[in-house]
Amino acid sequence: MFSSCTNLIGAPKLPATTLSRYCYSWMFANCTSLTESPVLDARGLAYGCYEELFSGCSSLNNVTCFVHYFFTDNMAEGHHAYMYKWLDGVATNGTLTVDVLEDWTDNDGCVPAGWTIVEK
Repeated sequence: MFSSCTNLIGAPKLPATTLSRYCYSWMFANCTSLTESPVLDARGLAYGCYEELFSGCSSLNNVTCFVHYFFTDNMAEGHHAYMYKWLDGVATNGTLTVDVLEDWTDNDGCVPAGWTIVEK
């Protein structure tokens, strides 16, 4: 939808709480001026829904989302089924703000190494 909009500075709200397969995939890919994500508050995820969502957003350094669901064993397919390369090519340093996570570490590299994870 907004892929490669290099002048996009602020992303629109994404109010959906239940997502469909691949619905947000590539939505903001290569939006190089985007520094902050819209709040990703969906609880009902579907395969590929966040795939490469912010891929290539080289200025993006702030993402806020309800992420507890991504990283628990509720997902039979694993995190990559929902968020494959979702933060590939973003700013080297940034902050991922999430709801409370229980006993989670980013073992699969879904969050860039230089990013800090902060619980709301």
